[in-house]
Formats: sequence, C-alpha cells, structure tokens
Amino acid sequence: MRYALPQIKDQCAGRWVSVLTNLGIDEAFLNGKHGACPLCGGNDRFRFDRKREMAFCSGCGHKSPLDLAIAYLGRPFRETAAEIRQILGVTTMEPIKQVDDYEKNKARLFEIYGGRKSINGPNIVEYYLASRGLTSRPEQDVFYHPNVTYYEDGKRVGTFPAMVSVFRNVARETATYHITYLTTEGQKAAVSSPKKILPTIRQLAGCSIQLFAPKNEVLAIAEGIETALAVHQLEGLPVWAAGNAQLMEAIQIPVNINEVWIYADRDPSFTGQKSAYTLARRLTNEGKKVMVCNLIDQTWITDRGDKYDFLDFLAQKGRSATIPRS
Repeated sequence: MRYALPQIKDQCAGRWVSVLTNLGIDEAFLNGKHGACPLCGGNDRFRFDRKREMAFCSGCGHKSPLDLAIAYLGRPFRETAAEIRQILGVTTMEPIKQVDDYEKNKARLFEIYGGRKSINGPNIVEYYLASRGLTSRPEQDVFYHPNVTYYEDGKRVGTFPAMVSVFRNVARETATYHITYLTTEGQKAAVSSPKKILPTIRQLAGCSIQLFAPKNEVLAIAEGIETALAVHQLEGLPVWAAGNAQLMEAIQIPVNINEVWIYADRDPSFTGQKSAYTLARRLTNEGKKVMVCNLIDQTWITDRGDKYDFLDFLAQKGRSATIPRS
C-alpha cells in the first residue's frame, strides 16, 4: 500500500515499537514473540518483527507498522499520520544515542540538580502553588530552584526562580526535568514558554512525575502537576502527573498497582479525554482495575467501564426522559 507522505515511515524508522505503544497497542503484542493479534485475536498467530519492523499474522495477514496503526485505530491515513506526528513532536520515543547530546543534556540536568532546594517552608514555589488555590504539597520529586537559565531558540534569555519537577521511569530513574519558570512574586514568568520539558537522558515515553508514593495498590493519574495536586487535595489519593496528554497515553504503572484512577482533562478538541481512555484501554488489557473520572458541569462523573448505552438510559429513566447535555 502506498501513501502520499512516505516520510512518516522515515521519521518512525527504528521507533515503531514506541510509536505503536503510544497509539495504544500494548507492548506485549510487540515483544517479537508469537501470540494473540491486537486486531483479530487468536492465541498464537501474530508476531511483530522488531528488527524488520513488520507485523505478521496468519489470520489477517502481514502489515507494515503504519498499516497496523491504521487498522488498530480504525481511522484513515491522514488522521493516523497526524496523530503519529503529534507523538513524534512531543515525546522522545527512544533512548538518546548521540553521546555528545547525552553528555550535554546530563550536564544541564546536573547543573540544575546542584541548586535544588526543598519546597517546605516559605519560598517562591510555595507562593505559586498557593496562588493557584492549592494547599496540597507533593511528597517527592518537586523542588524549588532560585535561578534556572531560560533559553529561547538556543539563546540564553536570563535566569528565573523555578519549580523543578523530576520525570522518572517506572524504575525511578531520572529521564529529565519539567521546569515552571516563575517571577519573584510567585507568578508564571513572562516568557513565551513558562513551562518546559528539558532535553532527556533517558526515554521520556512511559515516564511520569511521581508526586506521591503509591499506597494500598491504588494510584491516580492526571495530566499536569497542578491538576494532580488538585486531585490529591480533593480525593486524598496518591497521584502521578503525566506531563501532557500524549505522555499520559504512554505512562507506565508499577506491577504492584492493581487499581488506577485516571483524571481526564476536558477540552474542546477532546485530546485530554481521548488520552485518558487510551491509557484506560491499555491498563485494562494489562489486567488492572481502571476508572476514568471526567469533570462535567462541575460534577465528577466516574466511568468504571460498565456496559451502558442510551437504551439502558431510556429503560432506567422512562419514556419521558431527556438526555443530559454536558
């Protein structure tokens, strides 16, 4: 099958496992071993050749990774390609291979590491979080730094106080930092990008900002740091922040966590909702109990994945029922 934009294949070469995982295909399907097919099921009919980056199935035939993505999502090429480009533009899909870049990125993180301070007690991060209406404070991995350098298009603009948050993988290895640049009054700095994810030293896909240690085999997931703190403040659950919608889809959860509550950002493009349900589908396939929480008209709606449709609604509410509008 030919496509009008073959550069997608070039951009994804060597990265298809990460791309497909970000699209919602469980990595267990992509481990190179024979097993069930993510499209047609079965038990021992499918194999993804990681070296050749091709999918082989005795049930539905062999496919390129791009064809597999299109079939899995059930969307036309243009929509699938657009989603892949969004993933490639936001996440680092593979470990950095250039030693010079790695050493440069590591040096940048180490420089910031040396100036980190606790957020306990009066400081600019405390003022910033309080100005956002937050009384909940993270237990770990968020720090205050008095002067982090801000770069724009590779040029040094200046230094600002900042909230420094650590992206870690599921093994708690550092991948990079999330920086929120602030003013001395505890407001967002007047720069074009007051929130930035710094260049990585490990693969970013799968990582998160692990604000609270999981307890009782339950963990909550939200997109942003402040949203996650709001969830903790409201619900009292240990929460991790994904960083953004695309990273939420790829976040990895410890094997000892059995129940995951996903708090979806609601937005007009449905990006936040889509990412929450993409993650929910993957975690459900991994055997975890999952609930998605949506905020609709200032009311939390908890979706436990129960079977329910408009016929059920009609039967429950009666013939005079009207469908609620969000």
